[in-house]
Amino acid sequence: YQVKTADDLPPLLIAHLYGSAYEMGYAQGELLKSEIQATSTGFFQFVTEQIDTFLPHWSKPLQDIINKFGIGALDVALDLEIAATYEYTPQRFIDEMEGMAAGSGLSTNEIHRISMFPVLCVDT
Repeated sequence: YQVKTADDLPPLLIAHLYGSAYEMGYAQGELLKSEIQATSTGFFQFVTEQIDTFLPHWSKPLQDIINKFGIGALDVALDLEIAATYEYTPQRFIDEMEGMAAGSGLSTNEIHRISMFPVLCVDT
């Protein structure tokens, strides 16, 4: 479904899904493939362009790593956050991300990194 919210905003997309977490993730990935791919590309492009805005709000060690190794180090930081929180992440979330990745054509790691970005910002 699409719900129009305002003239100057894109429609709100709503998907009512059934099945296991993996099946719902897969359905979401398949139904919204182009939107998910565009969001992934746009998200990391936005972060790259706005890194100077984000840096002052992050921990000093993370700032130092980004300043020394560049924006590519952000992937490493997100991967470390994924590893640090993995045992506390319910399996249904992992399954849904795996399904979404399979349905959208992105890697599970790309989906997981996007979901962990807010955690990285809060943690620091």
